[in-house]
Amino acid sequence: MGIAVRVGNRDHNVISIDIDGDELMKCFIDRNPIARETLISKGSRGANFWFMLSHECLDLQDLKHEGVSVGEFRGNGGVTIIQGLHENKTDYYRFLNKAPVSEIKLDQLKWMDGSPMTEVIRTGKDPVYTRTLELKNNRSVEEEYHIEDGVGVPDEDISNDDFPEAPRLGECDPKLIKDVETIVKKFACVESKTTNNQQLRLIRELKFLLYRNAMSDSWELKSDVHKLWFDLSTPYLDVTMSEQDYLIELIDKWSRLRRTNQENEAVWNRAKQKAAPALLSEKPQTLQDTAKLCREWALKNKKDGVFNLGGKQVELVVPGVNSQVGGFRYLRVLVNLKVIKLTQKGIAQVRTNQWRYLLND
Repeated sequence: MGIAVRVGNRDHNVISIDIDGDELMKCFIDRNPIARETLISKGSRGANFWFMLSHECLDLQDLKHEGVSVGEFRGNGGVTIIQGLHENKTDYYRFLNKAPVSEIKLDQLKWMDGSPMTEVIRTGKDPVYTRTLELKNNRSVEEEYHIEDGVGVPDEDISNDDFPEAPRLGECDPKLIKDVETIVKKFACVESKTTNNQQLRLIRELKFLLYRNAMSDSWELKSDVHKLWFDLSTPYLDVTMSEQDYLIELIDKWSRLRRTNQENEAVWNRAKQKAAPALLSEKPQTLQDTAKLCREWALKNKKDGVFNLGGKQVELVVPGVNSQVGGFRYLRVLVNLKVIKLTQKGIAQVRTNQWRYLLND
């Protein structure tokens, strides 16, 4: 495996122009002397020319010469492997020109036939490697990365857990292996165009499982998990993408996605240090703790006391709550005591119930 670089607008407008074939690579350099001055990487044949655009990028798409596909323009939605073993198992990725990436405008480049690249690159083409178009509710992957339980939380609120790395899956405790296999089977693809949703849910569940077992993830474990998931999902995957492409997608999401309930854990760690609302001073401790969690969410969001919370999140955070039903029961008691008010019912797979905290203390 290797290291892949994501390109496009989200990554400083860096692009790579992939040219298949050494003769075509030389032709591209002859047409574009500036290409001699930028970073050039190579896998098996041809090369990738790296540039940073001084304007917005277009989407990933094929490049054709004389009617034949001879490479790719890798912009939005693209990734380029830059280090490691090539998929032919023989060549290694290497640098032909180890130089800083040159900043240019696209109209400074020309294609093989002398045409400006701005005329060769088509607009309005959907990216190949992104899975955002598969979401039925049209939420993007970026939204999925940054929203959990309907509430956006800044990264600085999430503490890093100092746990030892998990070993290879086969070396883990048998119970953990069985739990991992159950989760992978649950989120394997059973129909086409569901890759993104299934990967996201798989990652969240696995991150939470590792957290409960006091382990951090490792490359080896993620590779083993991906192999299991890929083998089960293969009949429903995009045939134009390789196993390595899907692994790159999973690793990219894993690095940016929070585990299930992580935001509520961070909020609870602050809430438990504070006194319970005075109104509940004579009530059971579990009810007081649920109220403290609600109050902390309301303070956190600063939206007129409005926050999102579900019974499952209460169950996983508040000591003494042993089920999702129990979590909802405590929330309903707080409604009856006029501590919180239900302002909007949740929608499955989209958001949890929305509440408003009513007290002033």
